[in-house]
Amino acid sequence: MTVLLELENIHKSYKQRVLCGLNYKFNNNGLYAIYGISGSGKSTLLNIMAGFELPDSGKLHCRFGKLEYVMQEHMLLTNVSVRENLYIKLNLTSYSTNEYDDIIKKICISLSIDNLIDEKVSVLSGGEKQRVSLARALLNVPEVILLDEPTASIDQGIKEDLLKILENISKDKLIIITTHDPLVKDYADTMLSLEGGRLSE
Repeated sequence: MTVLLELENIHKSYKQRVLCGLNYKFNNNGLYAIYGISGSGKSTLLNIMAGFELPDSGKLHCRFGKLEYVMQEHMLLTNVSVRENLYIKLNLTSYSTNEYDDIIKKICISLSIDNLIDEKVSVLSGGEKQRVSLARALLNVPEVILLDEPTASIDQGIKEDLLKILENISKDKLIIITTHDPLVKDYADTMLSLEGGRLSE
């Protein structure tokens, strides 16, 4: 297995210490679930991996081209359609048929949202919005996808559908999830605990 992402002696503090000498190596594919109580530093860790925050000390070694971060808040434009949200992600201004339509359709079919492509985001359920957010991430063909609490506020059956999708995608990509949800354990290849500022299996 190739190491795609390595955290080396990561330290991060705010008013108190959050991450303390954290070390871990993530392989080039697979579904990793990071568990930890609220305030344990899960979101901070994702932000550092995404490059949104810098550690106080330590190094982040990245051996990939593209990374996408799907936050707990869906960050979609609710007053336009799913299709338009995906076009905007691609920085397209024309909504006529173009070379990306087949790619968009293929991704939406794989996430079972192809029937929603012309619906406004405002009418979608929480689970549907989560899948649209994932579709947006997949458009950039990332090698790494980070997801912050992706099953929060989603019904049980929809959670399972989403996790099956993530499990399938993780055969070819590195997917890292932060979660409190015990159901994720049934789908993750590797379960990690974030406690005392460090990760452990």
